[in-house]
Amino acid sequence: MYSGARINTVYKIDETRSYFMARLSAIGGTILLSGIVTLILARMLGGDFFAAVACHSIGNHFFAALVALISRLIGCLRPLFSPSP
Repeated sequence: MYSGARINTVYKIDETRSYFMARLSAIGGTILLSGIVTLILARMLGGDFFAAVACHSIGNHFFAALVALISRLIGCLRPLFSPSP
């Protein structure tokens, strides 16, 4: 007996899915969540990467700092508002 069956017994819920379908949905949810977290981290690190490239390639210090700030803000704030690409 797996732990999900014990929880269903406590809450008096009948499980209609088979054990394998319950495990398959749990694995699918884990893979989906891992993909979403990977995309969010890629956006954040990509913003930092473009900020570093801007600092090294733009000669004017003010504009380089401005572009770096904007790229970091986009990289950090965008995943908060839209997790999908």
